[in-house]
Amino acid sequence: MHFPVKNLAVQVLDMTFQVKNLAVQVLDMNIWVKNLVGEVLDMNVGVENLDREVLDMNVQVNNLDREVLNMNVQGKNLAGSDGDMRGPVPMGT
Repeated sequence: MHFPVKNLAVQVLDMTFQVKNLAVQVLDMNIWVKNLVGEVLDMNVGVENLDREVLDMNVQVNNLDREVLNMNVQGKNLAGSDGDMRGPVPMGT
């Protein structure tokens, strides 16, 4: 009777080790999934930062467009003011 009890005890220990190993594997998978989620979150942050940079570039381009338009308006005003700067033509010349 001692041998079957010892064999049963060994089998129970083996099952316990297997369950512990399974638990370790599940923990490893959880850590792997957390790392994967962390990488996805990092990618999302990177994409959001890229979106912000693109938006900033668009704003800068809009500002540049406005500056070019303002320069064009100033150039037109300068071209149109040449006649005004000469003033009235004196009579008798």
